[in-house]
Amino acid sequence: MQPIYIGLYEMGRHNTGSGSFHWAIILPRPTENYRLDRSLDIFQIHHPRDEWLGYHRTGQHPALLSHCGKLVGLVELPMLNVSYDRVVQYLFPQPSNQGNTPIFRSRRNLGWSCAQWAIRCLQGMYNLGWFANAPQGLDHHGNWETVFESIRQTGVRFEIYAMNGYSGQVKFVNGVRILL
Repeated sequence: MQPIYIGLYEMGRHNTGSGSFHWAIILPRPTENYRLDRSLDIFQIHHPRDEWLGYHRTGQHPALLSHCGKLVGLVELPMLNVSYDRVVQYLFPQPSNQGNTPIFRSRRNLGWSCAQWAIRCLQGMYNLGWFANAPQGLDHHGNWETVFESIRQTGVRFEIYAMNGYSGQVKFVNGVRILL
């Protein structure tokens, strides 16, 4: 079983509690005993100029979450019932552009984003039967916008709790904050 997470990061001029995060898919490595405080793979897209580009940290150039100063926390997803290698082979070539992927109704005025890209990847893995259980928020209609909102609201809840001096709904795994 392969663990998988969504990493939520502060963006540029971050407005705490707004729900505006950079999203990345976090994949712990079996060679590191799936530890979050060791080298792991990050799959993400970014928009440096006029186009979306893949910006993955994998293989010989892994990421360490301890070096990601703007990390708000990770949202744990259900385990995948395929190998780490199959997940990497699936995620690495995923196109960064929107293509014919519809924009979520709640995000139409904002356009394509790293969050929508991550959700498209998760939906593809779900459609392949790779998730042991359905991700939180997925309704019986297969509406992935509800999964997006569930993950986004998890980040918002944590930030609002933290702003008010509470630790929020959080646990630590290998010293990394997991948002509940």
